[in-house]
Amino acid sequence: YLAFLPIYSRLSVSDRPGVRDTVELAAMGGAYVAFAIALVESFGFGLRAEGGAGNAYPFALANFIALTITFLASQRARGQLRVLFALAALACVGSIILSGTRGLWPGLVIVPAICIWFYRDHVARRYLLPSIAAFSVALLAFGLFATPFVRDRVELLVEDYGQIVEKGDYSGSVGQRLTVWKAGWQLVTEAPFFGHGPGHSEELMIERTKAISGAPLPFSHFHNVFLNYAVRDGIPGALIVAMMLLGPVILAWRKKRDEMGDYGLAMTAGIATSFFLSGLLNNMIGHDLSDSLFIVGILTSVFFVFGSGRDSESRSSG
Repeated sequence: YLAFLPIYSRLSVSDRPGVRDTVELAAMGGAYVAFAIALVESFGFGLRAEGGAGNAYPFALANFIALTITFLASQRARGQLRVLFALAALACVGSIILSGTRGLWPGLVIVPAICIWFYRDHVARRYLLPSIAAFSVALLAFGLFATPFVRDRVELLVEDYGQIVEKGDYSGSVGQRLTVWKAGWQLVTEAPFFGHGPGHSEELMIERTKAISGAPLPFSHFHNVFLNYAVRDGIPGALIVAMMLLGPVILAWRKKRDEMGDYGLAMTAGIATSFFLSGLLNNMIGHDLSDSLFIVGILTSVFFVFGSGRDSESRSSG
């Protein structure tokens, strides 16, 4: 959280091209380091990759931000640097897969697609199809390489679903999520406008999940950020959380933009999509690491759209 202040202060006196170059190189380096750690944790210790986060979801979110940046960088760079950024994007893909965050895996296709859409006017056409083909082949190759791990995660998902359908057993990971979602929805319908208050969520969850399944589930949240805040603060609370994601994207989209602005819009949309996907099955905010990632990621991306006083001075002197 404290990093917000020096970062904001530094951006306010910086020019956008210099910041972009620095951010891209940092993301590339971070992607390679994270992937090395993920390989050690997964194949060396048999664990879900989580870096030093102590939780797989913040680790995956950090890699999604790096994926957004390195993928965009690979679409504008030239020569060997393009290859290095593309490999860094694939390293992010590998880290996300090895994190075992199944709910985020669709983002491996969605986030790059959104980046291309918003940055489409500046993507070199002669590189686009080869880049997509190479990315797809590499993604498939990595999927085959990580097949045992991926297969175990998918089989666990199928097994949980089978227990629910065939036996009515909700004790698995999927069943527990369905139970807390049902409990959360019941609580929302009981207090849709003002919610039950932030201090009662866990207590109400334990009480309601026990009534539904016979087993209390003492989770810290409802495994859906919108449901979580709807229980606490009513539907207006859930709408405010949604605007946290949509607001920066809408403001960036409405701004008259240059090439750097389109880059910032694509980065903003990619980060917002990553957090949205995380929020659907987990909690995108409320964790110190994910909160910091969101603040700094969005702050940096909208800077590329709106610039700073330094940009205005450069245009005036030019």
